[in-house]
Amino acid sequence: MIGRHVLDSLTALDFLTGARLLDAGTGAGLPGLVLAIVRPEVRCTLLDPVRKKTRFCAHAAMTLGLDNVEIASERLDAHRPPHRYSTVISRATFSLADLVAGALPVLDTPGRIVAMKGAHPEGELGVLDRDGLEVRIEPVEAGTGRSAATLVVIDRAGCPDGVAAPGNVTIG
Repeated sequence: MIGRHVLDSLTALDFLTGARLLDAGTGAGLPGLVLAIVRPEVRCTLLDPVRKKTRFCAHAAMTLGLDNVEIASERLDAHRPPHRYSTVISRATFSLADLVAGALPVLDTPGRIVAMKGAHPEGELGVLDRDGLEVRIEPVEAGTGRSAATLVVIDRAGCPDGVAAPGNVTIG
């Protein structure tokens, strides 16, 4: 649990930017709940179309006293919040093309999309529309019992490269 889910969620910490985070396809609240705990100043919206999953996330956020978490029970392509997000993150839920298509309407300018992927996401990059986007692959170290993973970091024009979270957390 710790290595496969909590530490995996923290691998994206240094790539978050801004004050609003959308965890698209959150499932059981990963990585959104973990990031909300370590970044209490960031407003985190956990999005999933399955109400059973979002009810769990709401209960977990309430139990943990996370005042910075909001829950939305809908699909990414239907999500139209009253604000835009500075970072949209997803943990192996969407193809890169679907994630970008769904995230761009709710992503601020500048803004960042962080896709948590397996060891070789290069195959998905070929079908990605990169117009106005800067795309890079960031390998992350695998911990005990974890397979190799990468982050695909996609910056919408104007997002400074390498914006790190204050108070970085060392993993491992």
